[in-house]
Amino acid sequence: VSDPAQGAIVVFDYLGNYVRNLEHPDLTQPKALHWSNDKMLFAADSESANIFLFSESLSFIQSFTINTSGEAIIDITSWRDTSSKKQFLYILLPESCLRYEITAAPRH
Repeated sequence: VSDPAQGAIVVFDYLGNYVRNLEHPDLTQPKALHWSNDKMLFAADSESANIFLFSESLSFIQSFTINTSGEAIIDITSWRDTSSKKQFLYILLPESCLRYEITAAPRH
């Protein structure tokens, strides 16, 4: 669960029991969360326009900045094209939707 007031992601187990807070120094306004089919957690920070990537065990992997032209991130999701084996991250903004190919280093 994203908690912008704490600048953290609050993690619960499947029964709703609190597990821990997931924090990063640059994660200040977590807005959107997405678990990919590859069991990676994407977290979008609406204040900094950064996307944070965490492993299945919730270890920080990397972050990257998205050029949103000042628009706030509303939501994120990913999709894998089964024919090309490419995976894409979609970032929903108030006036547009951005698409990034997910590779070793995400690119537009």
